[in-house]
Parts: sequence; C-alpha cells; structure tokens
Amino acid sequence: MHPPLRIGLVAHDAKKAELIAWAQRWEDWLARHSLVGTGTSADDIEQACPSLRVEHLRSGPDGGDMQLGAWIVDGGIDALVFLLDPASAHAHEADFRALIRVALIAGIPVALSEASAEHLAIGMSLPAPAVAEPEFREIYSSSNGDHWRLGIVRGRMFVRHQPNAASGGTTTDTDVEQFLSSGTGPEHQALRRMIEQRRRGTEAP
Repeated sequence: MHPPLRIGLVAHDAKKAELIAWAQRWEDWLARHSLVGTGTSADDIEQACPSLRVEHLRSGPDGGDMQLGAWIVDGGIDALVFLLDPASAHAHEADFRALIRVALIAGIPVALSEASAEHLAIGMSLPAPAVAEPEFREIYSSSNGDHWRLGIVRGRMFVRHQPNAASGGTTTDTDVEQFLSSGTGPEHQALRRMIEQRRRGTEAP
C-alpha cells in the first residue's frame, strides 16, 4: 500500500460537478490521504463527501492557483487533479497555466479531465510494486577468495565484485559493458564466455 499522499483538487465552475462525482466514487480511497483544494472546489467536495476533509486555499482568481503552485514547488503535493474548462475564457488563465506547468516540471501525476482523474486514482490506489531481487550467476572466483557474479534484474545485467574478507574491500556493482572494457583478466574472460553461451542458448543451468 502506498503511504498517505497529499492531493491537490481544483475544478473550473463548469467542471465542478465532474470533480464531485469523481470524489464520491473514490471517497473511501481519498479519505486515507490529505486533500488540498482551492475556493469552492474544497467546499463542494466536503459537502458532497462527508468523510473527506479538505484544506482550503483561496479561489483560483484570488490567488489559489498560485498558492497551490507554491506547495508543489516546495514538494508538498504528490498529485494534482485539475478539471479545467477549455471551452470558456478565464481571467486568471495565466495563473492556472502556470500551476499546470509547475506540476509538470515537478514530475507529479496530473489529471486534467475526469477520465484522466479516474486513471490517476486507479494507478495510485494499486499496491506499490515489490522491489525485484537480482538473480546471480557465479562468473569467477580467484585463489585469494575474490568473487565476481553476474547479476540480472528487470533485464539489466551488472557485475558484482565481492572482495575477500581479509582485504577489507567494498562490494561493488559495475555495468557489464564497463566491466568488460576495464581489463582482460580471467574474470573478464569468464564473463565473455558466459555471455556467449547465453547468446547461443548453451549456458549451463
């Protein structure tokens, strides 16, 4: 499960009904997170969804978009749902376009329509993916106890060098191409043979 998030909620007047409908569908999930809304968007959500508490900012035309943008810049917002009305003119258009730009620069999830808000909620409500553990194959062991192993995780290959305990060295991971270009020792030759066997499909299990 994802840790609690802080989600920004905004809607233009013509889209407030859509925001409310979305919030009602996802009320149970939203109740597990912190919500921040501008102007009447925050009021409307609280009235329609009794279990939700929304931190109120100013309305968009009164600087609410800029307030929310400042939160995003400071890393205080994890996702933004902004149901905008592209069919109407807006006196504060520069402000909400700046808000969207800041959110995109920050790299947080952004939904600009009810459909994309649905996908955002589905994606962010799913369990966090498990961290994949590398699969290792022994490449070479030296007479003094050093070990080199080929690690494979999510299609990426790397070489893990584990020095012998007496040397006091540190275990390191190196990209395969970088490792192969760094020398011609027996560990490098063994890795080349292993890769060639993998290409031919003759690698021992």
